[in-house]
Amino acid sequence: MPRPSLADFDFSLPPESIAHHPARPRSAARLLAVGAELRDLSVRDLPSLLRPGDLLVVNDTKVIPAQLTARRGNAVVGITLDQPRADGIWHALARNARRIKPGDELVFSSIWSTKYSGPRCIKLEPWRCRPTSTGQ
Repeated sequence: MPRPSLADFDFSLPPESIAHHPARPRSAARLLAVGAELRDLSVRDLPSLLRPGDLLVVNDTKVIPAQLTARRGNAVVGITLDQPRADGIWHALARNARRIKPGDELVFSSIWSTKYSGPRCIKLEPWRCRPTSTGQ
């Protein structure tokens, strides 16, 4: 069986389907039940889905609002900053990034760019500005 790649899990998600704030009350948060059929439920329905011996895994990660768009040549690359490291490098997830190699320049705007540091890492140094095409 071939090993899955990150691209296998890529899908389009309309902005209006993304939660920007926690549901109030929290028990009203949406829940997709996967079984013989897909069912839209809410978190308050969770106890009725669990059986003795089931294992419930809770994901308590925090998401930071750090979505960036960069260019590598003509290609648009979506960057999600995931976690900062002590050395100033961010662990980052990139969309449309199959051909990015360490040392490639990622251009975020006409005055800000950075180099791709290596596997899933970029160093953000906003003080390293590049001149605009008009020389400003």
